[in-house]
Amino acid sequence: MDSSAPLSRAPVSAGSAPVAVASESAAIVPASECQSMPQVRAAIDALDVEIVTLLGHRTRYIEAAARIKPSRAVVRDEWRKADVIAKALATARRSDVDVPQEVVRAVYEALVEGSIAHEFGRWDATREPQVDNEGGKEG
Repeated sequence: MDSSAPLSRAPVSAGSAPVAVASESAAIVPASECQSMPQVRAAIDALDVEIVTLLGHRTRYIEAAARIKPSRAVVRDEWRKADVIAKALATARRSDVDVPQEVVRAVYEALVEGSIAHEFGRWDATREPQVDNEGGKEG
């Protein structure tokens, strides 16, 4: 996000409902115009609400993946994990975004691993435990 541009109201589709990406407020000052720490903190707090809201929308898609995937063995997909992180790093390199690569890599590593753990939990919770040929439960 261009730190000198005002926050926008551009909607982003996250399934069936549009999601506001950012909201304008008289209290939110563009980063390049901030003159005090309360202004900076107010903007960061507003952005954090939006980030967590978007994470909630992302989580609904993780839950959909758990519902759709036919077996537990395909929940972890290392190729897809690498692809997601590579796309996030490419976005971070854009001049209008300009986020340090090491920050994006660390955040997305944690995000994807947390998403995989959540997906395993959802996959397990929505399936009957499978019984192997010897009468024991399979994971």
